[in-house]
Amino acid sequence: MTNGIFGSGSSMMFLALGLSLCAAAGYFLGSVNTAIILSRLKYKQDIRDYGSKNAGMTNVLRTYGKGAAAITLLGDIGKTVIACLIGILLLGESGGYIAGFFCIIGHILPIFHNFKGGKGVLALAATVITLNWQAAIVLIVIFIVIVSFTKYVSLGSVVCALLYPIVLSKFAEPNIFGTATSMIIAIVIVFTHRKNIQRLWAGEENKIKLGKEPMANWKLVIINAVLIIAMLAALVLHSFYASGASMRKNDAVRYGEYYISELQLRYMYIDIATEYLTNGENAETDIVKGYDPEKHLDEQQINGKAYSEYFMDIAVHDAKRLLIGYAKAKTDGKTVPTTDDRCIEEFDKMSENFIFADSYPRYINRVYGKGVGESDIRNIISAQITCTELEKSIGSEAYEKLIQDGLPTVTVDTETVQKIINGDFI
Repeated sequence: MTNGIFGSGSSMMFLALGLSLCAAAGYFLGSVNTAIILSRLKYKQDIRDYGSKNAGMTNVLRTYGKGAAAITLLGDIGKTVIACLIGILLLGESGGYIAGFFCIIGHILPIFHNFKGGKGVLALAATVITLNWQAAIVLIVIFIVIVSFTKYVSLGSVVCALLYPIVLSKFAEPNIFGTATSMIIAIVIVFTHRKNIQRLWAGEENKIKLGKEPMANWKLVIINAVLIIAMLAALVLHSFYASGASMRKNDAVRYGEYYISELQLRYMYIDIATEYLTNGENAETDIVKGYDPEKHLDEQQINGKAYSEYFMDIAVHDAKRLLIGYAKAKTDGKTVPTTDDRCIEEFDKMSENFIFADSYPRYINRVYGKGVGESDIRNIISAQITCTELEKSIGSEAYEKLIQDGLPTVTVDTETVQKIINGDFI
């Protein structure tokens, strides 16, 4: 998808305006509640006074029948699709996620209906269908299986909401807005179904009639408990690994209390390989002349060594020097923060070729691997500038002696190094 009308400029004010318009369009469209409007116009009633008192399709089905439920279904899906399309027009895929998110919030807390609306499930379904049809198919199948098996719409809704961030990550390209909104939506849907969850736990939840009697209540209580707990656990684990939290603490190179994580070494390795192979100054060297871009780095060799090993050796060597220099600068209180203008300039220079065609998270994840974040890159840039400053302050000779004295005590996790090589993204 493109970046949309407001995603093609570099101005933060322009971007903020685009985000605001996406949010506003989503919220106000979401606030148009089909169930409430239909019940008032056709039945001269308020659906919120009947049945479960929820302004959603399931309650409309129980209260007014299939025809009214079908209209509610079309109305709630239609408004969400329109909201997402407006978001895409304004700010590309990111705008779609923002507009879809606020449409769900508007459906739950509609400004036109005293902030008392539905539970957001249909709006969520329409958002997924519009933005990622593969994820939608998976979730719809899961929903149908659960509801067919248990006769509980609420259970299917909660399970699919919890699965949404996980399924989305498997089919969608990394997008910080998609990740953030999917996580929040999962929590919101669980919250709006809190009473349903209590009734599910007690085996007292209302069942939808599909022609066949469901199994005994005590069996359903067990199934409900297991499914909900499993989904919550999966959501937490997914968040942990998708964020790179586990790998950020998995040190690949260590010097005393200082270390470079797997994610940071992966960035250094790929950055070194990319820079060397694409830098015009290296065009006449043997390693560049012998490089075949159609093959992986570990499938071709230079002087008896695989390209992957060649570049990893450089990355590990640089990582060792970086840690020793940074540790000394830290002890002396001379580290350069990531907010330093030079760090910001280096990061911006690295990203200038993709800023208009990509989001930072999407580009970084695609090039350096899932889990690698801006913080990993910024911290390495900060350490590199810190070491350069330290060398200037103490002199090249003293700095080199410091490095050589420290090298024997630096440890490298060879298993992690091999893992990075095997999963290279060049």
